[in-house]
Amino acid sequence: MRINLDAANAQAAQARMLAGRLRDLKIFLRSYQGDLLQHWRGQEMMPVNDTVNDIMSRLSQAASELESLGAGITTSAQSVRRADDLADARSSLARAETATASARRDLDAAQSRHNANPTPATQQALNTARNNLNNAIAAQNNASSSVRALL
Repeated sequence: MRINLDAANAQAAQARMLAGRLRDLKIFLRSYQGDLLQHWRGQEMMPVNDTVNDIMSRLSQAASELESLGAGITTSAQSVRRADDLADARSSLARAETATASARRDLDAAQSRHNANPTPATQQALNTARNNLNNAIAAQNNASSSVRALL
């Protein structure tokens, strides 16, 4: 089963959106703290102010962690997809190599039959075997190019 990049990107976007909400909350809290400090000047404001500063610091840290998590989700999903694509390409290459080897054997057999009994039918079979080998080689080259592109 292949990784769903759309779902991973949606999760990463949600993590970034939540980070933005935490930053907005921090801005609101900073504004509220300013209002409190402006209108309430008692001794009890020192621990309240320290607590609000601690909360804002934690909000910033959580927002940064969510941003990092979002980036990690995206990077990991892309890495897994690339590994899946490479495995698929290598599998296609192996199948193409097998098909090419089989087409070579078929061509050798057709050549032997034609050499032993040159008739229009054996010539046609030989031409078909050559075409099959050329097609198999083209497919193998395409598969090989796909693997190289992913490395």
